[in-house]
Amino acid sequence: GGGGGGGLFGILANTNRLTIQQQLSLVEAATGTMGCGCCETLNTYKVFDAANGGTPLLVIEEKADLLPRACCAPNHSLLVHFYATDSAGNKQQPIMTMERPGCPCDKPCVG
Repeated sequence: GGGGGGGLFGILANTNRLTIQQQLSLVEAATGTMGCGCCETLNTYKVFDAANGGTPLLVIEEKADLLPRACCAPNHSLLVHFYATDSAGNKQQPIMTMERPGCPCDKPCVG
């Protein structure tokens, strides 16, 4: 089943291998297929126990401002939230965050 207690380490304690599945955005997929790749969207990932698949152990969501994300990629600021899941795989409370500072400039940098 899902996450349970004990934070991130409690959730992963009995897991030897993980499978991480990115949830596809139709807009990003369509523009990427056309060779444009001009629509960057926030990514969401589901983390599964590779041994049994089934219900996700975690849901991971990116949080970022869309303009810097598009103009400063891959150097944009990023905040990632890790969420525990219930027994049905639904996102519950956040159990961890991770932050990466981005471009040091005050204006969008291209490339």
